[in-house]
Amino acid sequence: MDTRNNAIWLRKTAAAVILPFAALGLAGCGGGEDTAGPEESADVQDITEDDGVEESEAADSRYDAAYDQAFVDEMDTYVSETVTLSAKVNDDITPKFFSIAGTDDTDVEPLLVMHGEDTMDVQDGLTVKVTGTLHKALDIAALEENMGVDLNESALENWNGEPYLEAGEISVLDDN
Repeated sequence: MDTRNNAIWLRKTAAAVILPFAALGLAGCGGGEDTAGPEESADVQDITEDDGVEESEAADSRYDAAYDQAFVDEMDTYVSETVTLSAKVNDDITPKFFSIAGTDDTDVEPLLVMHGEDTMDVQDGLTVKVTGTLHKALDIAALEENMGVDLNESALENWNGEPYLEAGEISVLDDN
């Protein structure tokens, strides 16, 4: 019995001696260096500004602004890229094509927009926001072949060879 009591006393004593040292060891795991960084708070805006992430549907767009002279001046850099343009509908050309006009303070030529929605009711004068891929030049014959449809060539003949926007998303901003 005496041996059993000694074993219990030995375990309790060992636990009483070892536990405080173990606790000190855990508290000192950082090696004395504070690696957590400053305790300044950062909001989501700070983080998204630093990493370039935008909180919009057009986050993947290289350009997201009005269709104006600034866009036209840099248009070649946006070819084959996704852009988002806001503008007034200049002309409802066919069920799959319309054009947008530059802002009132510019003399930029209208830009052709191709969209896949036959049922979309785009009317002249509506302000729209269009997100899509910018193409350098319309090639009606190649487009007909790629789409497998006959386009209204007479309605599009003035646009052949001109830049156009293949829309993926169109939203009406107002209904002027």
